[in-house]
Amino acid sequence: MHANIVAAAAVLAAVHLTAGANVRPPHADTHAVLTRSQAAAAGMSDIVANFDRIDANKDGVITRDELRSYLLVNRRYAPMT
Repeated sequence: MHANIVAAAAVLAAVHLTAGANVRPPHADTHAVLTRSQAAAAGMSDIVANFDRIDANKDGVITRDELRSYLLVNRRYAPMT
């Protein structure tokens, strides 16, 4: 579980996701986001299983800040500062 969350953190720490796979809602013009399908395709089963809990504003994407908040609330290491 920890490895999948660290992998998602690494993806969201980057400014861009790979090869045109970005989905950018209007309010997140400078932050990378992760969709449920991207997480599933990357084999991030823990992220997929907890997607609705991580996606705090229910917009269908996980931002770096949402993932960081989820990790902090659930007492997991969150190195993204």
